Amino acid sequence: MKNRNILSTLFVVLACGVFVSSCNDDFSEGDLLDHQRDQAEKIAAEQAAKEAAEKAEEEAAAAANAAALAAAGVALDYTVTAHSDDVPVAGATITLTNASDGSTNTATTDANGNAAFVDIALGGHVVAINSDDHLNISYIVDFGRATENVHFERVNDNIVPIETSEASKVELMSLTGTQTATIKGNVEIETDLTNNLPEVPQNITVRANFDDSFNASHSTVEDSSFSNETSIYVLGSFSFTEGDIGVATVDNATGAYSMVVPATEEGTDIDLLLPLVEADQTMAWTMENGEDVGFNLGVQPALFGTDIVATGTPDVNGAQAVFPEPPPAGRGFAMNNFQPMYRGVLEGEFDSSIDDFPLEDDFNYLRFRGNPGSDDFQLTPVITVSESDNPIQAGDTALIEAWMDWEFDTYEITSEGEYASQSNVDVILDITDDNGNVTPIPITTMVTSFTGRLTPGEYNFNLGVLFTPYVVTAFNIRLEPQGGVTTPATVGSVKYSGEIRQFEILNSGDGYNSIPTITVGPEGSPSTPASLEITDMAFQYQFDLDNSGVTSGYVVRPNIGYEYNSTPGTIETASAIDVFQLDDDGQVVTSPAPEGFFALELILRVDNGNLVFDDDNALGTTDIEGARTSVYSYTTPKGLVVEPEHEQATGIAVLDNGTGEVTGLAVTNTGSGYTEQFDVSIESLLPSSGSGALFELSGFTTDPATGEVSWNGTAIKLADGSGYTSSVNIGQEGFSGATSVSVRNGETKVINFNYGTGDRVNDID
Repeated sequence: MKNRNILSTLFVVLACGVFVSSCNDDFSEGDLLDHQRDQAEKIAAEQAAKEAAEKAEEEAAAAANAAALAAAGVALDYTVTAHSDDVPVAGATITLTNASDGSTNTATTDANGNAAFVDIALGGHVVAINSDDHLNISYIVDFGRATENVHFERVNDNIVPIETSEASKVELMSLTGTQTATIKGNVEIETDLTNNLPEVPQNITVRANFDDSFNASHSTVEDSSFSNETSIYVLGSFSFTEGDIGVATVDNATGAYSMVVPATEEGTDIDLLLPLVEADQTMAWTMENGEDVGFNLGVQPALFGTDIVATGTPDVNGAQAVFPEPPPAGRGFAMNNFQPMYRGVLEGEFDSSIDDFPLEDDFNYLRFRGNPGSDDFQLTPVITVSESDNPIQAGDTALIEAWMDWEFDTYEITSEGEYASQSNVDVILDITDDNGNVTPIPITTMVTSFTGRLTPGEYNFNLGVLFTPYVVTAFNIRLEPQGGVTTPATVGSVKYSGEIRQFEILNSGDGYNSIPTITVGPEGSPSTPASLEITDMAFQYQFDLDNSGVTSGYVVRPNIGYEYNSTPGTIETASAIDVFQLDDDGQVVTSPAPEGFFALELILRVDNGNLVFDDDNALGTTDIEGARTSVYSYTTPKGLVVEPEHEQATGIAVLDNGTGEVTGLAVTNTGSGYTEQFDVSIESLLPSSGSGALFELSGFTTDPATGEVSWNGTAIKLADGSGYTSSVNIGQEGFSGATSVSVRNGETKVINFNYGTGDRVNDID
């Protein structure tokens, strides 16, 4: 069997390079003089020949450059010098394996310990040294890429290789002698936080890092000059290729390890490498991603290593208060079948005048568009609104009138009248409305001549604008004499015109659950008719309580609301509803009025898991027969149901750390969704620790509307118990153990390691 000695020194050298090529293009112009076609063909032929020659020249230059670059790429000499205790090692076989193509070069060291390699390709190589009298080793060198002015230079746009040499000096360990030391110890890890004994990491190997243990230097020779600027040695690549030098497998059962390492009389510094460990860690926890998940005892993935910063371990009380889970929360209730409720054209307080033309505006959840037409009306147009949608309220139709401004021009007396001499004759304008009422308007007083005659002719009204806030069906001129009359004068035509000042809503009507139709009649014969329409209309909506989809009966009522649209183009949400009573005809009772708006879930009760109106308790003596949205919406609302969540009651047993007895119960959540009274048990998370604590719970109440049983958190301790653990998990521990050690030959060093509690992968606490 071989005896193992030590590698003392490793020398390595690097040089790099790149490739560049260039070419010149030169183009000339010919003359185009006489005989244009012939000259053009001649010039084209000459140009083609010239381009072909230039292309051939470029291709030749490129080929020459490529050959030169290829020569530069391998124009690297590498010398390996093998020594042992500064004595050259002759006859050692050195093999270079190209990392890119797997090709090999082999040389044997001469009497001076040198092995020379000529025209070695750039890039990475594995260097293996085998000797019958020394321990075999390997390492990696990387000569880099071709670099200008290092591996080649440019001369007149040509690439000229530069002779470059690199060298490594390697100390081999003799197979005779005692240049070794032993490092051994135990490796531990905390993969179970619930006990005080460490565990053993499984299937790991401890290694010695020899890169920092020896004097690794390098050299680069350029144009026969020596330089040591760039290391070609790849750190971490050095290894012994025979024997178990610097390698120790950790025993999976005991955690013990032992390795042989090179060592000198003066002492050698060795760095020990321990691998990163990924393992499941047994522990207790109550939080995940910042959320309380209750008490858990199980495993969590964790990372362990020399550079891993240990995180805090969860502080979990070993004695836990365990409450029963409530039944599943209710699911499946819905609000549906939204139907518009009957309303009037205008609701509540309102300005009944529509007089802003051209008009399209809101009037208490109603949008009108109106056009007054032309200004030559002769009578007031009649406005008709369609009848109520509710057959019970038929006839309660909205009433809208057009109120007019009138301008009067002239009236005509067509035949002479005979009256008392120089007596007064009053001119009266009689206005007849749609109810047959006549309103007299005095216009002027005329005086007859000395003969008592009233002369025929056309007379001005001299009357300002006349506003009629009612429907005019006729205008008449009447002469009212103040003295005697022999023959009354005859009144002829009257010249006047009218225009709509405003549409006035005199009665909103009732019973509309769709947009009523408005018709402006042709009365008055305007040249441009007037129009009025309702373009959009919002309603309150009645809805049904739908339990047909209930899959889990309710104990806690859900939060219930709806989406609606009180302004066109917007989406809003609300939860208030308007409860009401209905009379025998199905009409909403307004007297006595309902008791106001309520959150819907507060007037519901649970009946065998379904949600129904709480007729008995919600409004006292007022029975609830229906509900409608408290707001008006231009579009059909959409029911929103936020299903309830039941919560299990939780608490922590308060412990006396000295005695392990339970001293109290800290209630953290009294729970929700229970249908009966419940108990609590005190359990230890660790099966072998703690027992005997006992509590009695009181303070339960039952909601008459839902049947939910609520607990106020009252607990009476009946027994203390004993042996409970105040904290299930051990505390935080970081990595411990010296990873750098100095050893002399023949020495045995004991180095123990503990990975500690590590860093958990998941966010738990």
